[in-house]
Amino acid sequence: PTLRQAARLLEYEEMLTIKPGKGGGYFTRRPNIETAVRSAGQFLSSKDWISNATFMDVADPLVIQVLIAAVKCKDEALIDELRLFFEGQDNSSDIYEVPREYSFRVSTDLMTLLARMSNNILLELFIRILWHGISRSRTSGTFEGNKQIMLSNHASRLSVAKAVLTKDKDKAI
Repeated sequence: PTLRQAARLLEYEEMLTIKPGKGGGYFTRRPNIETAVRSAGQFLSSKDWISNATFMDVADPLVIQVLIAAVKCKDEALIDELRLFFEGQDNSSDIYEVPREYSFRVSTDLMTLLARMSNNILLELFIRILWHGISRSRTSGTFEGNKQIMLSNHASRLSVAKAVLTKDKDKAI
């Protein structure tokens, strides 16, 4: 029973495939980026020894590298995706009427897209770990009752997206 439970856990974590019957068995599999992000995010967000200052010390240089690479992106599909993101945000309805988690979720979506535009799997992995895993737990309640922060984040997202679309590295950074 312990082996089966462990195998089911590894299957859930997408690190093992279980095939029943003749020719079946336990087969390892390479985890995808979602599995790596989820696992690393769970590990890091459960550690009390990671301060917000440490988080920002790590995030800032990564974001700069992502923005530099995103400005250089030549993938028209990703550029169009960013353009649609920008237009959707620019024409969004009253920012104050959305749930407080909205601002952070949209920032996460933008950072994920910019990381994909970097065409660097390590930058994408690290950015996704930071934004999807760690920073969500660190921002719990941050936007609660503070519409000014939401408005500021909205303006920053628009500014960054526009700078990347116009290939203005300095403004993006």
